[in-house]
Amino acid sequence: MDPNWADLKFLETIRRCAPLVITDTDGAAYAVADTIPPEIHEAVGQLNLTVTRVDVGDRLSFPVANWMSCREKLIVELMTRMTRRSFELSKLGPSTAELDLAPTLSPWSSILDPTYGGAILIGAQVGHPTLRGKFINTSRLCGLDTEGAWARTLTRWYRLGDRANQQELGSILYGRVGLADALMLTPSEVQAYIKADHVSAGLSDA
Repeated sequence: MDPNWADLKFLETIRRCAPLVITDTDGAAYAVADTIPPEIHEAVGQLNLTVTRVDVGDRLSFPVANWMSCREKLIVELMTRMTRRSFELSKLGPSTAELDLAPTLSPWSSILDPTYGGAILIGAQVGHPTLRGKFINTSRLCGLDTEGAWARTLTRWYRLGDRANQQELGSILYGRVGLADALMLTPSEVQAYIKADHVSAGLSDA
C-alpha cells in the first residue's frame, strides 16, 4: 500500500464533506457540527485550528466562513505532508514490488502543468486504480528516473513505457499540436522543476 494512501482517503473525505448549512435569526449561515465527520473534527483539534462554536437553535454549529477556513487549512496540511513524503520516496526509488503494482504510462510525456505550474506527466494508462480513461494527466511530479523506467508523483508510483513522439503527444492532447509544443518539457527542464520543488519544500538547498 502506498504510504500516502491514508492521507489520500482522508483528503477525499474532506473534499466530499458537505455539512448541513442553516441560517440563524440574524441571517448568518452556519455549518452544523454533527453533519461533519468526526475524523475531520479530530484533525481540526490536532492542528489546533481556531474554531468558533455557536448554538443555533439547539444545534452546535460553526460559521460557514470558519468551517471553510478550517477545511482549506486541512487540505493544505495534507497536500504538504504528502508532497514531502513523495519527495523523500523519489530519492530512494520504488521497490520491485511497488513497481509491479504501479499503473503503467505508455506512451507518455512530461509537460508543464498549465494550471499550477511545475511538471506533470500525461500518457495512455493501464492499471490505474481510480482513473478509467485511456489518457490521463498525473498529479505533481516529485521524481523521475533518469533512465525513464519510473516516476513518482504526489499520489503514487508509475511504471513508464515508451516516450510519446510528437504525433502521439498531439493525440494525447486531443489533436492540439500547438499546445503540445508549448507545454512539452525536456528531461533537463523536468529535473529543474523537480529540484525547485524540493528546495521550496525545504528538502534541499538551492
